[in-house]
Amino acid sequence: MSVKALHTDYELLQLIAAGDQRAFRLLYKKYHPVIFAFTYHLSGSKQEAQDIVQETMLYVWQHAGELSTMEKPLAFLKTYVKRRGIDMLRKQLTAQKSEATFGRNWQEAENETEQSMLLKDVRDQIEAAVSKLPKQQQQVYRLCYQQGLKYEEAAEQLKISRGTVQKHMKLALRALREQLKNNISYAALLIILKFL
Repeated sequence: MSVKALHTDYELLQLIAAGDQRAFRLLYKKYHPVIFAFTYHLSGSKQEAQDIVQETMLYVWQHAGELSTMEKPLAFLKTYVKRRGIDMLRKQLTAQKSEATFGRNWQEAENETEQSMLLKDVRDQIEAAVSKLPKQQQQVYRLCYQQGLKYEEAAEQLKISRGTVQKHMKLALRALREQLKNNISYAALLIILKFL
């Protein structure tokens, strides 16, 4: 039976199952525009639509024996391309989520590393500035600011009055501000406020 004499999809599929490439080309020409338009409508991308159509028609060629009993292949083709389109969208969404998560985690890790380095540098500068304070101011600063003791508790520990502790703390903070104001950037100050 010649391909030119064929009129039904059933007969085309029978010939394709037997390996007839001309019958496949006829079926392809007949359904390509329809399933391409359908797929393009689903995906919104010509390239994706073309990829899905090519995959679908390859499936028809490879599984023609199983499909040879179909009376109306168009319904099958539409269902197949719809499933392939959904699979493709799922893969894209998964890839986008992975990329977003990886990108966000990488950015967060980079920010944390940068902040940690900056914070360490700032702490080192503060420690160097504190070590330059007179001994009594150093003690008051360390007890009140670094250890979180109240003025009364620091006064009791140092065996001095609360007023003296307050005076030494005021002098220490003023001296530290003066020493650090030219050495610490605005970003570093924000980080200090965040972590201290």
